Amino acid sequence: MAYSVFSFTSRANPNLLAARMTRQQWRRNKFAQWVAPNFVKASRPSEEQGAPLPGGPNWTGAPIEVHNEFVRMGRTTLDIPVRNRLVENPVYGDKPLKGKGERAVITFRTVKINYTRKAYSPPTGMSLQIVKQYADNLVEEADAYLTQWWNDYHPSNFILTLCAGSSRDLLAPTAEGGRGVSIVSHPNFFTAGAGQVSYGGGRPGVAGYEDAVEDALNGLADVAEDHMSVSLVRNLVIEAGRARIAPIVITGGFEFYAIWINDSQWVQLQEDTEWKEWMRQLPEPLKSNPLANNAMAYIAGACIYVDNSLFAAYTNAIDANVTASTVQYGPRPTATEYAQGFKIGSTLKALDQGNLRVGFIVGQSAMSVGIGERMRFTEEIDDHGFLHEVGIATIQSVVRSDIYDQDGLVDGLTAGDFYENTGSLAFATYSPFAMSWT
Repeated sequence: MAYSVFSFTSRANPNLLAARMTRQQWRRNKFAQWVAPNFVKASRPSEEQGAPLPGGPNWTGAPIEVHNEFVRMGRTTLDIPVRNRLVENPVYGDKPLKGKGERAVITFRTVKINYTRKAYSPPTGMSLQIVKQYADNLVEEADAYLTQWWNDYHPSNFILTLCAGSSRDLLAPTAEGGRGVSIVSHPNFFTAGAGQVSYGGGRPGVAGYEDAVEDALNGLADVAEDHMSVSLVRNLVIEAGRARIAPIVITGGFEFYAIWINDSQWVQLQEDTEWKEWMRQLPEPLKSNPLANNAMAYIAGACIYVDNSLFAAYTNAIDANVTASTVQYGPRPTATEYAQGFKIGSTLKALDQGNLRVGFIVGQSAMSVGIGERMRFTEEIDDHGFLHEVGIATIQSVVRSDIYDQDGLVDGLTAGDFYENTGSLAFATYSPFAMSWT
């Protein structure tokens, strides 16, 4: 019979390894501190702008929420109802109230999931015979390799989700196992030197909006006018408040927005004449808080986090493979990947070298992770035991917390229209990848 790699070691209980890996995926990931299970919350409740209905998933106030409802409900798409606040004026004095009740408006956040698998091949056949005395370590090596791969790969899903609305497994073409979800550029999208992208050509989710984002991005070409600056940060923080994005709250009640920028944007920000003064003002509660130990600066109510793996935006004017009037994000696919229908390349082999850098302001409930099946180990044995692979499998995906009016209840909208996003905003600057050495 063909022996399983789990047969060679008493320590290789695949269920225990899977449980350990499930825990580790939220520990070593660069976004781990923002995920609900790890998030350090304040003692007071979240200030979620649209409170969920009773019986629905709970919102913790973490920037990245985790929904396990798929595990027991057996669905691939979950529509989460959001109860919107009443906004109309009351009736005064003895004026009759009858017939003046404000209609309840229910909108929805949609979370989708897909299957993701990755395999590792330990020694087999005579190679296994040669190292049999080390067989106890084979599965542990698989655990280490696969855990490291997941921690390298998975952050790109959060970055892509903020840019395009969904993680890689959802955006991937259906012919390649994806769900074929379309790219939806961020509904709160700003560009340096021009401000917010207008909804004049259509709301997010329709071709007219992507065309407007493309036009705004094509206008970024001047380092002197379209760079990362303190004034841009200040404006973005104000716009986040106007968009009713609830700031992150940490222990002690300290509130702030998290701004993620690329290293090219960080270089430009440090050259700003106002930057040094703001750098001296990092508040004491933030200096000692676990969520802020990687913050590089504090400006106008926002902590600045720098990550060189953040993406650039691409239009047809930059990459001829991008369809006109659409936008793509992230490292460019290979010719083969383009032919297969992929719109993003590998994030593990090389950094995105684009010049139109995209950053984010993140508040409460900016993204949601849907989990249908927790991490587990798999094993494949073939060719009479000669071909042997150990893999991981999970059903989980990431989506941006966009809210849609599915039933046309909001005045001025029709069924299926985008309504609002109160979790984050995106911005783009002209921040060349190539460094200046003069």
